Amino acid sequence: MRRGLWAAVIGVVVMVSLLPVVSAFEAHLVNVTAHVKEPFNVVKSMRLADSQEIAGHADEINDTLGDHLNYTNCNPPGATADYVPIRTCIVWVVRIDISNPFSYPIHNVIVTDHFGAELNGELIEEGMPVEVTTPPPQLRITWYPTCLSWDGTQCLDNGGILASGESATLNMLVWTEKNPAGKQEYTSPGSYTLNSGPTMKWRDPQDHQGSSEGDSLVVVVYEP
Repeated sequence: MRRGLWAAVIGVVVMVSLLPVVSAFEAHLVNVTAHVKEPFNVVKSMRLADSQEIAGHADEINDTLGDHLNYTNCNPPGATADYVPIRTCIVWVVRIDISNPFSYPIHNVIVTDHFGAELNGELIEEGMPVEVTTPPPQLRITWYPTCLSWDGTQCLDNGGILASGESATLNMLVWTEKNPAGKQEYTSPGSYTLNSGPTMKWRDPQDHQGSSEGDSLVVVVYEP
């Protein structure tokens, strides 16, 4: 299993691994308030990354895919990664960006997300403090950006801080699986959400808890 991630404002990037230029898909931001008088954007953005961002992780992507599936059987989607044909194995790179927009440090930061039943996935970078639960029943992640002690499977001490203005990123692969009948997902045309939307929770210097949520990514599946 590969482990990896960076840390800090939540945004999710999805990029099709090792494919040509991928168009951007911007999601709406969520304004939330947590023990402050003015609303703020902790959830930054969701988008589809371009080919340069994909190329920056090409070796890690190939290694991870080689551990989990025969990528030669994964056909690339069409011109954009958010508009894909049915019954096609597709690989995305999902990126979650987080940061601290406050004038004070925050601690005990935890980011969670879960994905559709049609999907599986794995982290790209090793050594990051992220718990990954693979299907069945579904792919889930729990990321500890402020973890001080990580034993390879769980965070033993999440007491670190995310300083004011500090940011970080998590990258992971997500791909369409075959269903229990052996059919390649997605089997029917329509709109599908890749993820529920990342949720970030943290505590401020007075130990008050804050939270923020990001939107989910949607793909349109069509019959060629």
